[in-house]
Amino acid sequence: MCVLLVFYIILAIPGIYNIGTTIILPFVVIPLTLYLIKNTLGYKTHILYHVATLLAIYALTASIESCLIYITGIIVPAYAVAYFYKKKYPLPNTIMYAGIISGVACLIYQGLMKWLGMNYELEYILLIEELKNALLPIVTAQLTATSKVVDKGLEVQLVQMFIGNLDLIKQLFASMIIIHTFICTIIQVLITHIILRRKDKELPKFGQLLDFKISRLLLVVLAGAILLVATATDSLSSTMILGMNVVVIMYMLFMLLGLLSVIGIIKKSSINKGLKIISSIFLGVLIIVSPTLLILFGFLDTVFNFRKVTIVV
Repeated sequence: MCVLLVFYIILAIPGIYNIGTTIILPFVVIPLTLYLIKNTLGYKTHILYHVATLLAIYALTASIESCLIYITGIIVPAYAVAYFYKKKYPLPNTIMYAGIISGVACLIYQGLMKWLGMNYELEYILLIEELKNALLPIVTAQLTATSKVVDKGLEVQLVQMFIGNLDLIKQLFASMIIIHTFICTIIQVLITHIILRRKDKELPKFGQLLDFKISRLLLVVLAGAILLVATATDSLSSTMILGMNVVVIMYMLFMLLGLLSVIGIIKKSSINKGLKIISSIFLGVLIIVSPTLLILFGFLDTVFNFRKVTIVV
């Protein structure tokens, strides 16, 4: 444990603990996750170790941000995954529950940084605005070049749709954080499980990821979010923004479920290998052309449980 924490202290020197490098934290947190799964220490010992680590990181960086990212990017995901893993939760449940905990921690981190004067949400909005200003002339030029083919009214509608979509993305800061956190959790859990299964073949197989369904309770959450969006009178109101973020998260979850469901059906089917390859190619085209169908399939699978799976997240 001491060697691990020295490693995490050393990482503070090149500035690993900042908002721009959070994508690599799922890999950095794996050693601590493995240690926590294999070993047990008293909670007072854990607190002592991490307080000492935080003091060392602050001494090296003089940055509250680095300390907070160590907490939210290393401590929280490591302990969350280790807890559910040691409790022998199925892989889908471990990913979902640990992802929720890490996502809430990241939102709290964003709130604390805003309180300290660093508004990442505003920077995100300004970045999208810059992107819109950079792409709008390109989109307009492309439509002008095809003006002989595209109706003028349709051209205006396409430009307005483009602007409207980017303006909508500005309001999805919270959902982007949650989705990013879940991607990081998936990476962390899968790599951790691969390492552990090398020595313990009795651990659950990755097939569990194809044999789970989402609780119908989330359908109620989705319905509530859609209702918030439908009843909001102001596109910038807090209820509208909350509803849109929840809807986006739910849609992404249903799309992932739909994808895994179709893969599971193809894998378990009795058709020959050639047809399975053709089905896989068709699935890849489907993902690119119409991800909405995957969302629909995931939604229907949640309602009717076509695959008759027993693992419920």
